[in-house]
Amino acid sequence: MEKYNTSEIPKSSRITRLVDHLYAKMPEIESYRAKLITESYKETEDQPIITRRAKLFPTFYIIFRSSSVMRN
Repeated sequence: MEKYNTSEIPKSSRITRLVDHLYAKMPEIESYRAKLITESYKETEDQPIITRRAKLFPTFYIIFRSSSVMRN
């Protein structure tokens, strides 16, 4: 089996800045979002999917209204 070159590949300052920017802006996962969606789907179990999604819309409004995207 051939040996692989495992030495560090030099990175330009541009790449370093891009990686730093990526991790600085990493979104956070919030558990209450999943809980709200799950509750909505549980309440509408016996209904058609289109109705379930329509009734989920107000939940999405709550989620996006409280998210950091809307505050900035």
